[in-house]
Amino acid sequence: MEAQLMKKAVIATNVGGVPEIVSDKRLLVKDGDTRNWIAKIQELLDHPEDLEAIGARNRSFIVENFSLGRISKDLFEYMKKVAAE
Repeated sequence: MEAQLMKKAVIATNVGGVPEIVSDKRLLVKDGDTRNWIAKIQELLDHPEDLEAIGARNRSFIVENFSLGRISKDLFEYMKKVAAE
């Protein structure tokens, strides 16, 4: 999340909760798939002009979905729902 917040492209494994926090799903790789991991790195190296746009989208995704304001709002709504039950 921190790397995305800093407008960086992120390549990550498709395990656990990671897919939920990675903005660009095209950069997810299956755990243990070294060839695909290398291919994703090479793709970014071959297209450095895309890095700025990927980084900007990543930052927007994190701010919109994981900022303190968003999490507080979601938690408040959840607590209201539970209290009403």
